Amino acid sequence: MGQSISKAKVFFDIRAATSNIEEYRRLVSSLDCLWQLIDEYPQYADDLIQPILNESTERERLIPSMSALKAFFTRVNNNVTQQLLNSILGDIRACRRYIKAMDDIKWFITASPQGLAIEYIHVALGDIVTFRQLINTLGDLDEIRWVYNQHNTEHIDFLFSELIIQEPEEFRRLVLSIPDLRKIVSNGVSASLIWPVLDNIEDLRRLILDFNGLMQLIRVFSSYQEDIIVQVITDDELCQRIVNTKEIFWFIANKLTHSEQKNRLLQPILTDMAKWRRLVTSIDDVINLVRKFPEHKQALAERLLLDMAERNLASEDIDDYYLLMQILPNHREQLLCKLLIRFSNGLKSDKERYYGFVRFVKNNPYCKSAATRLLLTDTHVRRSFITSLASLKLFHGFLPDDSEKLFMGILSDTELFQTIVTNTDELREFILLSDYVDETVMILTNDLRVFRALIPSFSRLIQIIRTMEEYVDIEASIEALLQPLLLNEEIWLEMVCTIYDFCQVVRKAPQQKKAFLDKLFADNNAPQRLIDTQFALDTFLERFPEHKDTIIQLILSDIKWLRRLIEPHEFYQKYYQRLSSADHFIWFVKTFPPHSEVLLDILLNNPVLFEVCWLYTEDGKSLSLYQGINTYFLKYLVEKFPHHEERLISFIISNKIILDCIFNDCFTTIASLSPRFTEALFQILFSDGRSYQATIASGYALARVAEDFPQHTERLLQRLLNEPGEYERLVRCSESFTRIFLQFPDHKREILDPLFKNPRMAEFRKMFEKEITNDSSSYWKGFWDIAKLFFGIEISVELEIIRQNVISHHHLNWLIFFFPEHRDAILSSVIADSAELNTLFPGYQNLRETIIFFDLLSIIEVDILIGRIMGDVEIVGRLFKSIDDIESFFGRRDKYDDPLKLSGQNKVKLVTSIVYEPRLFLELFHSLQDLQNLLTILEWDNDDSKKLLAVPILSNIAAFDRFIKNKDELELARKMFSGHSEMFEQETIEDARLLVQKKAAHMELLRTSRLLAQGARSKNSLFSHLPDEILINIVCRVHDIETHSFDDTFQIVGPGFDRPS
Repeated sequence: MGQSISKAKVFFDIRAATSNIEEYRRLVSSLDCLWQLIDEYPQYADDLIQPILNESTERERLIPSMSALKAFFTRVNNNVTQQLLNSILGDIRACRRYIKAMDDIKWFITASPQGLAIEYIHVALGDIVTFRQLINTLGDLDEIRWVYNQHNTEHIDFLFSELIIQEPEEFRRLVLSIPDLRKIVSNGVSASLIWPVLDNIEDLRRLILDFNGLMQLIRVFSSYQEDIIVQVITDDELCQRIVNTKEIFWFIANKLTHSEQKNRLLQPILTDMAKWRRLVTSIDDVINLVRKFPEHKQALAERLLLDMAERNLASEDIDDYYLLMQILPNHREQLLCKLLIRFSNGLKSDKERYYGFVRFVKNNPYCKSAATRLLLTDTHVRRSFITSLASLKLFHGFLPDDSEKLFMGILSDTELFQTIVTNTDELREFILLSDYVDETVMILTNDLRVFRALIPSFSRLIQIIRTMEEYVDIEASIEALLQPLLLNEEIWLEMVCTIYDFCQVVRKAPQQKKAFLDKLFADNNAPQRLIDTQFALDTFLERFPEHKDTIIQLILSDIKWLRRLIEPHEFYQKYYQRLSSADHFIWFVKTFPPHSEVLLDILLNNPVLFEVCWLYTEDGKSLSLYQGINTYFLKYLVEKFPHHEERLISFIISNKIILDCIFNDCFTTIASLSPRFTEALFQILFSDGRSYQATIASGYALARVAEDFPQHTERLLQRLLNEPGEYERLVRCSESFTRIFLQFPDHKREILDPLFKNPRMAEFRKMFEKEITNDSSSYWKGFWDIAKLFFGIEISVELEIIRQNVISHHHLNWLIFFFPEHRDAILSSVIADSAELNTLFPGYQNLRETIIFFDLLSIIEVDILIGRIMGDVEIVGRLFKSIDDIESFFGRRDKYDDPLKLSGQNKVKLVTSIVYEPRLFLELFHSLQDLQNLLTILEWDNDDSKKLLAVPILSNIAAFDRFIKNKDELELARKMFSGHSEMFEQETIEDARLLVQKKAAHMELLRTSRLLAQGARSKNSLFSHLPDEILINIVCRVHDIETHSFDDTFQIVGPGFDRPS
């Protein structure tokens, strides 16, 4: 009973739910709840499903998505499915809800019967919202088409066409390129339906990217070809994008029929030079344009003329020129002008441009006059061919009859004038070439930039004026050329830098003298800038004497300027060193006598200015003019202004710098000016120890002051002798002592006493000995002056002390000079000791000086000294290292040296020492020419003298091999020793060589004696004529243990000599 009641209740609930939608919603809350009820009560399934089929709200509530719909279809039968599909198809909102992707529409088509599927396709293509959801690309449309073709329908083109008409934006969304258009049309959509949508500039810009795109679009819409081209040429962006080559332009131009369209196509080319240059690359292109667009001939000609100035459209060939003339007869001269300009651009140098123009005129006689006229009148043609002064000269020679037009054209073109004339030299040449002086000056003065560029300095300006002066009546032009100096301050400062420049300006333009002087005095800095030296002021006064008072007033009002004028300019300091500031001040006083007192007041009121006059300034340091320039300045002031003497003395005493200068350098000169100066300065001198030491810094200075001021002699001497340390300070060398000693002859004993009684006497003696060791004749002279003074006061000097101090040839010279009574003893001492000779004469120069010194003093004992030195082989070998040394010794190498005179005996001793020392002989002489030079030096020309030099050649095989290497040198030896030529015969030579070789074991001197013995056996041999002195010398040098060697040698000596022991 309970079960029946429950079922009855559910039945009444279901029945209520089917009739009342609210009850149904309460009963069926979800799709799962629906399936649960159907599963429990299948008999009520239709009743439970029916609200879903009838009520769209319940369908949306229970089947909210496509997945829920698919799940629902799996649980119901076909009848319910059909009803539900019909219900959804009838509700566009439901279609939009469930059909959101391509898979959704495919499912509906598959799940629906054929007729219902077609309806769904209509919904997908007909509803714009659904269409946008489904169709994102044309590929999606193809899938729809594939489904459509499966159901054998023919309405898709119509539906899509309707969509294009109603929604053109959707069409633009899907059709992104021309291939998309071509695809749509190929699928059957009518082009006439699509074109109205595309007939706007935005779509065409989007689709037509280049010329290929244009051609594809024309192929798709062949019937709308002209409309497409018109759209392209109408839009600037499309036209610039597509019409970018000459071929495309002519393709489009040939497709157009209306003149307005042609004009529209040509307009961008006429206004844009870049498009024109892409289109027009040759004269043929210009011809075609004129023929295609005859109504635009004028505009094309203007564009062509502009282009020809920059591009080489026309060549040198006159045929091109005539062809252009036929097309554009009204622009013949303009075209020729452009042709010439372009033609000149291909020529690099001036000569190439000139000869190119001449060749062009000669090759084209019909246009000669026109080309010449353009060269003379047209600015651009003239600038193209005349680019320098050199090219102007060439064209001037080519057009002698038109020189006036040529130069006037250049003078009327400032830019061309600057191109031709680039510097002052070219400006001078231009003036001389053209003879148009006034016009040239006008260009320079009208444009100051040109003036400054061509005339950079005053010297250049003077050059131009001198060039202009070659013409007559040129004064006005010169004055005009000088006007910029008056009008422009920068040019005035750059050009007129010195007073000499100013004077030249006034001299060149005398009519403007007042104007230039006014400009000079109008600027406070101008006079100081131009008159910067005393010489400049002198020049100004010489040229403008009437302004003497004016200029001196300006100078006296500016102390710094006056000082600059008084100071010597660095140029004059360098080249005129005798000039000083004092000279300049004196010049001021003499030049402006009325202002002399003012100048003195300025000088004494400005210590710095006085120091400038007193001191000579150089390299930033104030140095005293020791040679009297500053002293004579003060002397001049004393003489010129005697009534200001006290004032001068006061000024000098109060100025430490000047006072120090006086005490350091010129005390005696200044103190001698007047008694007042003397007393004032000596008062300071004796009261100020520092000034005293600065003035009297040496014995010489003390002697000089005592000599110049004898009234203060006693006071000076007392200070020397009584002041502690003063004697040691002043007597520091032999010269100082000698000078003091001579200055005070009545006080010799007082001056000598401190020298011997002073405890530091040993130190003074050491000082003198130190001076003696100094190789300087001046020191020696001073020392031996003292020695003479010693003798004068009967103080003796032992001879041994003198001899101990002979340590150089200078010492020897002065000792001989000062001690003639000891001359023999000194020379004997020196000659007896070879070691001392080596010390005194380390070189031949020292010996030469001594010989000359003795010769000047007529000391005959010099021969004894020379004979001793020349007879010593060791000393001779040390003095002379080459034949050049011997030549210099005798004074024959330098023309400024005095020739040395030696006695014949001493010459023989010198040669003997050399000849009989084989090593020395080989060291000094290297060829027969050296021997000949020795004969010339010794002035030996007789055979008896020459025979001495033949001995070592024949007695020493090494010497023989050195001097005689071939027959030519043997012949030369025979000529040199002509009196003994038989000794240089071949047989004699061979005998001598054999003899020497046999005795090679003996010493060299022994070989010499043997050779002498061998030569003595030959009749009239060279050795038989040797002097006895030489033979004795040779024999005495032989120290052989073999007795026969002595016997052989003494065969030469003869019976007049004893055998040596």
